[in-house]
Amino acid sequence: MDDHPILEVLASWPGRVSTQLAFEARGFSIPRAWQDRMIEFCGGHQADLLNRYWDEVALETMQSAGRVNSDSRVFRIEQPKYRSDFLDRLFAARDFVELPYRNPPLVKCLFEYMKRNNSDAELREGEVAWVKELQKREGERLRIQTTGWTGKKRGVIPFVGDFCTTLGFAHRRNRWQKNWIAMLSSRLVLILGAILNVSDHLWYSGFSTKMIRNLHLR
Repeated sequence: MDDHPILEVLASWPGRVSTQLAFEARGFSIPRAWQDRMIEFCGGHQADLLNRYWDEVALETMQSAGRVNSDSRVFRIEQPKYRSDFLDRLFAARDFVELPYRNPPLVKCLFEYMKRNNSDAELREGEVAWVKELQKREGERLRIQTTGWTGKKRGVIPFVGDFCTTLGFAHRRNRWQKNWIAMLSSRLVLILGAILNVSDHLWYSGFSTKMIRNLHLR
């Protein structure tokens, strides 16, 4: 994994801020709302610290292809493309570890939020309700049109297929894939699939399915 071409592709990732702004331009607002809520909980004076923490965690996560736990400073690749000195310093200075939380966030106020959320049922229920309301609003705003879907389970796959085709995905068995030239020597392939399950739902579509997104290099 250490020399996998995907790591070279991810090394050019522009960072959390520009990525988040790109998603926000398309109407996705939940990450920003959650960040603002954490800043409100921690106090505005900690905003810079929190944003730097989120930036560094995101950069380590992307450039290690997700094979890292930034809060415990455990990398599951031998030679990570990026290791944050800032997070190393926070880890070395962390003095608030307590059971049963073995690897709490490196910012203390986020740890305090975690503890309160686990111990205070009223707070937890309020937070869950708040997130669900955000999801509902965003889902209503961004949901795709279901014109042409029969409303029945057997009609989901054809509907998803038509939707993927309009976005330039090619059908390959029970998956749809789209290729990008990410490097001269590699192709980045985005693969979409659907698993039908009445207990799962896709927020933005209105039918019972869950999309699976996988990145592969061919």
